[in-house]
Amino acid sequence: MKINFYNRGQSLIGIIIVLVIAGLISGGVYYYLSKQIPEVPEIVEKPAEEEVVKPEEAVLPPTEEIAPEENPTTSLEKVTPKPEPEKSIIQKCTDGTIYSQCSTNKPKYCDNGNLINKCNNCGCPEGTNCQNEECKITRTTCLKSGVCVNDDILLIVQKEGGPFITYGTLHVPTQPGELVVDREVTKFYSQSVNDEADFLIVFKDFDSAPSWAYDISIKRNIAGIGVGGNMDSSNWYGTKGDLKDLVIMPNIMQFRQSEQFERQLIDLVHEIGHYWLMYLLDSKLPISDGIHYSDCFQNGNINYADIMGKTIWNQESANDFISPFPSNKTADYRFTTLSLYLMGLIPKESVSSMYFIKPSDGSNNCMVDFYDNYYHVTGAKKEVTIEDLVGIYGERIPNYLSSQKNFKIQFALVAHENSGLKQEDVNKFQEFINEFEDYFNLAVFDKARVDVAPFK
Repeated sequence: MKINFYNRGQSLIGIIIVLVIAGLISGGVYYYLSKQIPEVPEIVEKPAEEEVVKPEEAVLPPTEEIAPEENPTTSLEKVTPKPEPEKSIIQKCTDGTIYSQCSTNKPKYCDNGNLINKCNNCGCPEGTNCQNEECKITRTTCLKSGVCVNDDILLIVQKEGGPFITYGTLHVPTQPGELVVDREVTKFYSQSVNDEADFLIVFKDFDSAPSWAYDISIKRNIAGIGVGGNMDSSNWYGTKGDLKDLVIMPNIMQFRQSEQFERQLIDLVHEIGHYWLMYLLDSKLPISDGIHYSDCFQNGNINYADIMGKTIWNQESANDFISPFPSNKTADYRFTTLSLYLMGLIPKESVSSMYFIKPSDGSNNCMVDFYDNYYHVTGAKKEVTIEDLVGIYGERIPNYLSSQKNFKIQFALVAHENSGLKQEDVNKFQEFINEFEDYFNLAVFDKARVDVAPFK
């Protein structure tokens, strides 16, 4: 039997064509479907610290179990808190005040981390006012008449019908119920204010005897200044603080006389000088009577009088001496070098040469003969050196290197409740206080200083 290879070949070719067409159709379908299905990203295993906790795996603290009705959602947002935004740093002072702002504690101001006084910007607490960026207590005290004093003056008012403060004799009352000004003032001063001053100066609005000023030393511990070195009468005068000396001045109404203003400045510095001076009492060197320099004593070659004396002697010839009549001008009075040494302000080597005059008539009075505005005396000149005085009284202790040189001073005014004082009297008193600081510092050649301490 003959095989028909032609027909078999055609059948084979047809089968191949059918297979090719089927492959093309299936490839097209595959290509079409691959474009419709999104590509699945490759899963990368995350580090353990960044693994997100699944809601069903979150564990709440046992003490904060939340009921389903109170927390219906268990989403990841509720379990994982959102990070808080970064806070800016706010700079503050130690009391919590923000930089460049005023503190609630007036007058403090926060200046780059430092609390400083700045009351012109931040104000002052009630009852104070702003002075040089600091809040000062405003304590105005007035009499019934409306006359008022400021913080530089302690006003002590004597009530109507009560005992009137006066002097008495030797600081002892002379009448029943009478009070003596020095002891009563010092007790009141110590009990009512912080007695921090070294010197207390008391004026009054009444006349009394003696009419002149005087001082009372309360505490002193100085050697080498004569017979009055050491003492402590603070218990007697009722003081508890630093008060060293009390000065009683005359009637404040004296300031109504213009010529008294400078005179009282000199007298006050003179009385303060008594805290250190004059206690040189030796018959061999009669340069002091225990209160003032002798009228016959000349302390150095100077053109002004020592505040503790009156004279400026000039030698005209071998036995003739003249001195101008004492004035009431502050420019004519200073402390001489001997006084400055005894006050502890200069070394003994700086004390000038000195002498006293022994009058030809045998007396110790050199101010008898007066003419042409000058005192004249004839007598013998006796030289005096600082070594002469140290030989008698010893060295000044403490010396000028360690002695006190800065002093606080306060003023008081004793006035009757129904005083006849006028406001201009008090204003003149305040002017006097202001002038006093400058004059004292000038009188000691700026080797010491006193400052008026306001009452707090």
